[in-house]
Amino acid sequence: MFGKINTGRNACATRILMLCAAVSCLSPADSGSALERGKQALGRGDLVAAERAFEEAVRLEPGNAHALKFLGQAYSAQEKFREAEPPLRKACTLNPAEENACYYLGRLLYTVGRLAEARSAFNRALTQRAGRGRALDGLALALEAGGDFAGAEQRFREAIAAGGSTAGVDYGLFLFRQGRLRESEEVLARAGAKAELARVRKAERESPAGTPGAATVAVRFEESTLPMVLKNGAIGDKHLPETMLGGVAVFDYDNDGWPDIFVANGATMPGLEKIDASFQNRLFHNNRDGTFSDVTGKAGLGGTGYAMGVAAADFDNDG
Repeated sequence: MFGKINTGRNACATRILMLCAAVSCLSPADSGSALERGKQALGRGDLVAAERAFEEAVRLEPGNAHALKFLGQAYSAQEKFREAEPPLRKACTLNPAEENACYYLGRLLYTVGRLAEARSAFNRALTQRAGRGRALDGLALALEAGGDFAGAEQRFREAIAAGGSTAGVDYGLFLFRQGRLRESEEVLARAGAKAELARVRKAERESPAGTPGAATVAVRFEESTLPMVLKNGAIGDKHLPETMLGGVAVFDYDNDGWPDIFVANGATMPGLEKIDASFQNRLFHNNRDGTFSDVTGKAGLGGTGYAMGVAAADFDNDG
């Protein structure tokens, strides 16, 4: 409504005055009250109400970096990452000194895999004296995700020295992911991260590679055939899905410390149905001797339609 009346060249004076009374002429205190309502809603976990209140605050004061930051947070908390980026980026640009504005932008970009932009946002956050530990921790995570492990370790150490509240835990888990289990234990113990420390110790006990610190041995690869045939259902009609063969995920599905294999399989064309067992997706359990056993039926992962891709991830970020 505001945009239509404010930009319409033929709007009458009465409508403009009414709009001023209703919206444009509100004092900053009105924006502040919307902001406070949003914070209260955010505090009680009502993200929808928080989003609406912060949207109102930003509508009343488009240049309020504080309100923009909270609006971006509300969007991010609901995984509305596309909507979250503009207000967070604007808050970071308008006022880099706004507490955590550039940091939250960096975390958002890190979450969606835009690592170069995430590093830039974290570095901008580091131009401010406040919140350096948190920004260094975020930068370390982005560097690790980009494969710069030496740079990541340096930033983790700096984050801990700067008082980053989660830096000790993040550094300990970084060391764990690097296979440096003993160092990981020491760092997590100092950080008081009992749950993470328990997981690292469990992984150390069950590690198929033996005890940490053992002599490094050369890795050898030998060809091995899985007992299945990948089928795309082709019958000569050149359907588009035929061009995409099945995806493969190598992951430890049963948490025994050994990588297992899942293969996505196709179906008939054009019906896209798995009419018999030959079209089933397959899950293969690692037998720890270079062979794999088909446990698809036991896991219930045979599937019903045409499968083309597969992704595996640590959904709860527990390592």
